[in-house]
Amino acid sequence: MSDLESRILEIGAPLVAAAQRGGGGFGQGGFTGKLVESVMADPAFKVEAFRFVDVLPTLRDADEIARHIDEYFNRPGGPPMPTWMTMGAKVAGSGIGAGIFADQVERNVKAMARNFIAGETGADCLPSLRTLREKGMAITVDLLGEKTMGMAEAGIYRDRYLEVLDALAADAAQWPSDSLEDASWGRVPPVNISIKLSALDPHFDCLDRKGLMRTAEANLVPILQRARELGAFVNVDMEDDAHREATLWLFEKICTGPTLGDYPHLGIVSQAYLIDAQQEAERVLDWVQRRGTPITVRLVKGAYWDQEVIQAQQEGWPIPVYTHKADSDANFESMTRFLIDHADALRPAIASHNARSIAVAMAYGEAKGLPPSDLEFQMLFGMAEGLMEAVRKKGYRLRVYTPVGQLLPGMSYLVRRLLENTSNEGWLVASAAGHSTASLLASPASVGGAADREKRKTREQPGSPEDAPGFFANEPVANFHHFDTYEVFSKAVETMSAQLPITVQPWVDGSWRAEGECRWHRENPSNVSQIVADVVGASPEQGEQALRAAEAAQPLWAAQGVALRAKLLRRLAANMRRRRHKLAACMMLEVGKPAWEADADVAEAIDFCEYYAREAIHLQQGQPLQVHVPGEDNLLSFRGRGVAVVIAPWNFPLAILCGMSTAALVMGNSVLIKPAEQSSAIAKMFFDLLLESGLPQGVAHFLPGRGETLGASLVADPRCSIVAFTGSKAVGLSIIETAAKTTEGQQQVRRVICEMGGKNAILVDDDADLDEAVTGVIQSAFGFAGQKCSACSRVVVLSKAYDEFCRRLADGVNGLRVGDACQPNLDLGPVVDQEAHERIAKYIEVAQTEGVLLTQAATPDGGYFVPPTVVKDINPSHRIANEEVFGPVVAVMRAESFEQAIEWVNATPYALTAGLFSRSPARIAQARQELEVGNLYINRGCTGAIVERHPFGGFKMSGLGGKAGGPHYLQQFADGVAVAENTLRSGFAPDVGLSEEDKGPTVKPSDASIENVASGTDLGLLFLRVSVGAFMLFGHGWPKLMGFSVKSAHFPDPLGVGSSMSLSLAIVGEVVAPLLIILGLFTRLASIPFVITMLVAAFMVHDGDPWSKKEFALLYALPALCLLFAGAGRYSLDTFWRSP
Repeated sequence: MSDLESRILEIGAPLVAAAQRGGGGFGQGGFTGKLVESVMADPAFKVEAFRFVDVLPTLRDADEIARHIDEYFNRPGGPPMPTWMTMGAKVAGSGIGAGIFADQVERNVKAMARNFIAGETGADCLPSLRTLREKGMAITVDLLGEKTMGMAEAGIYRDRYLEVLDALAADAAQWPSDSLEDASWGRVPPVNISIKLSALDPHFDCLDRKGLMRTAEANLVPILQRARELGAFVNVDMEDDAHREATLWLFEKICTGPTLGDYPHLGIVSQAYLIDAQQEAERVLDWVQRRGTPITVRLVKGAYWDQEVIQAQQEGWPIPVYTHKADSDANFESMTRFLIDHADALRPAIASHNARSIAVAMAYGEAKGLPPSDLEFQMLFGMAEGLMEAVRKKGYRLRVYTPVGQLLPGMSYLVRRLLENTSNEGWLVASAAGHSTASLLASPASVGGAADREKRKTREQPGSPEDAPGFFANEPVANFHHFDTYEVFSKAVETMSAQLPITVQPWVDGSWRAEGECRWHRENPSNVSQIVADVVGASPEQGEQALRAAEAAQPLWAAQGVALRAKLLRRLAANMRRRRHKLAACMMLEVGKPAWEADADVAEAIDFCEYYAREAIHLQQGQPLQVHVPGEDNLLSFRGRGVAVVIAPWNFPLAILCGMSTAALVMGNSVLIKPAEQSSAIAKMFFDLLLESGLPQGVAHFLPGRGETLGASLVADPRCSIVAFTGSKAVGLSIIETAAKTTEGQQQVRRVICEMGGKNAILVDDDADLDEAVTGVIQSAFGFAGQKCSACSRVVVLSKAYDEFCRRLADGVNGLRVGDACQPNLDLGPVVDQEAHERIAKYIEVAQTEGVLLTQAATPDGGYFVPPTVVKDINPSHRIANEEVFGPVVAVMRAESFEQAIEWVNATPYALTAGLFSRSPARIAQARQELEVGNLYINRGCTGAIVERHPFGGFKMSGLGGKAGGPHYLQQFADGVAVAENTLRSGFAPDVGLSEEDKGPTVKPSDASIENVASGTDLGLLFLRVSVGAFMLFGHGWPKLMGFSVKSAHFPDPLGVGSSMSLSLAIVGEVVAPLLIILGLFTRLASIPFVITMLVAAFMVHDGDPWSKKEFALLYALPALCLLFAGAGRYSLDTFWRSP
């Protein structure tokens, strides 16, 4: 053991004892103690209890509280209620009892919150702060609050911080001066606040650096300037990984700017659970040293672990945090040493309740000669008071992080503290449980070595190897929380812009056609002076040529086999990955999709290729039906129908086009692709990649053109077997009507897969988390300017939450940034064209006559920009509540009951998507049953369906057909064939009358081996197998060997391997291989080497024989090929003979 480790244990032992004497901060009795005891004993109860605590502040009366208690703790299938709650719940059954019990629960939770929240306002918290000072502890104040939706709310937070600064400064003037403020470098400010930058900026977007600085000048700089005037300290808290880059960039700019470049009382947080925390700290050190004035770094473990891990797993991104607690602990110690080593520039503030972590800092500081006054420790208000006192008594400055705020916005903070105090991996829990001092002070390095830790820093990314056709993982979208990500897309846009306009022509029967029915230019909707594409529209006559060629090519394409077609889709996916940024850039320019929307479009297209490749193999190889009847084999498989016409939309110009086209192709159909007129360039890029992937000539044809002429003629042609369409209701219904008509001689009924949009609603319950609800509505309604099939266009809000929801929604929408889709500083871009612009403008006029304009954001000039618009007080009979607008316009409706809200959501002809924000288990269950939609999203936005995870599609007037990206979608592009085979032969059938035990193990392809493949049981098979093997052995192999007297010295050696080796090979090929055939022991694993040996043996045995070539072909080559074919098949040789 090193001297340092010995000193750590020496310092740590009394800290552990103090922590165990002082408790963890909850106390051992009363409501809080019982709650903690129960949640630690039952993980299921823990989930429900914390969810109830989270929702409690939104419940407005005793009845609501009683209802939620019943739903969380008395519902069927839920966790059992602890005994101490049971009596209260029974009392709550009556009206008076419900009120008493609810009131008691609310008061208990508020009392629990007061353990961790010092007060509701700056003035309220002063008594608690004075008490801490009297105990010899320093303080820092953090303002809790709701998520900032707009500039109005950000301004309120700025003013609250300014008020707190003034209140603290006035009160601190009366605090006695003591050693708390002493440091070797001077005096430490007694007034200290901690701020979250996202609370001061509703966008806080690392891509919008100009916007960051502009908002900081309005909201952050005034706080910092006031702090400097008062001599106060300001610490910038670190939040989740999504905000990290913006926080670091803005903090550096402020600290190195002219106003605060020499101010030393500024600090930032470093999170040790981040894998790259060390590199981040080194970058901070670099600019601080150049600055010449030190800052303080508060070292924490990190408070967003669950969120970081879950989001990374959902998005397919590398996990940014350590996934083992020991790794985070070890990194915390490493970061502690780093800060102490550079304490002249980065003043260390070690924030931890772990006695081991604290002891490491003290011991290492001693070893480095760092004065105790220069090493600060920080802990949370209301926690680990025994440990706090022990640290203070050792002569170190102990600063208490003191939250201030109302119960409602502070509830998420309370839940985090509850989680920390009840985590089975947490140090405080282990300490309170009485774990030994040795285990509590054990080095985290002992849990897995450094090499293992390095391995765990990276995570294997989802991929799609061509040799793994059964594998599927969603393609990760780009992480736009990092500025470098956007720069790649920006460069792609520059490159693409230099190549404009793109020439788009029809591709018919293997050649591009320079002439067609018409020609048009496609302009950039963000900048109408820029021409993106020069398009030649195909004529109906060219469409007829394409149909004829496709019809001729389809049988051969279907005969290629599903494995080859699936491989082509995977190759197409790989090609799109390589051109990912180029494809996204084209969408940004042609249809006005912002980079993150365009990138997601490409990722979805890749997903369709990979997913449909996998699913097609499952479907077309055939699946045994689940019903097992002795003497009968039943198999269901699918075959392509013929020629498919794909009519694609412009709003997902790559993803939906690719999904419909590849679904048709992989099932064995030939395809005619007619893209939307507004997105012909990106469709042409897709078709180029399709050809590059190896698609045979004639199988697919590319037909840009007018829908009313070309599209109509393709749909009406009797050679068209399938129509796959996504678009408007009017066109969709016309296609369905046309496809239903048949002509004389038509061989099959056309099948239509049709998605026609929706009038999608989000229902906001009165107990909803409005932070999440408002954010979800804004993202769902205004992403891609509301031009998604799934976009939210109605919001139905319960009456009790209506006014507050509208206020916050207005603030959020008012600050939306509308602009050029190719720029980073925006929330939404233009609408697709002038026709859409004019149509939406008329709907806005209609909406304002039917309801009350709540807010309308500003728009720039130069493109087809429509102002994001919200109209409130709409009722279900209004046009704006029923007609699809397909633009950034939202109607808000007030419902008096949850039942009425569901009725209004269902009161349109459409049934595509809906959303629900609620924290009522009963109402969530009710919505699942009663909302009439194809896709329901609960407590999240209603857009962004992901292949396989969210099969997408609706019913009623939203369309017909299976759900795209789901397990049943491909079946629509094929005809099902059910085969029933009678396996009874002469009164005998395999496995009849045998028990499962007697039958022996079922042999699967991957399990086949010489040891576990049984001999054939069919008499005919047995006769054939014995005949072939015996003929090879006794009619040829054995006599030939005897002819050489089986003497190795005289055995032919045409390969030059020696006579003995030649004889051995001949014996294997001429004797052993036929014997194995007779016994039925050949498998795909064994066949290939034996076949090679047979051929070699035959070559040697027949050396010099004048008729050897003929005999070789008859007696060896053909059996060898049969064996090779059997070995490469799905089962043993037996299966080959039974089903050749």
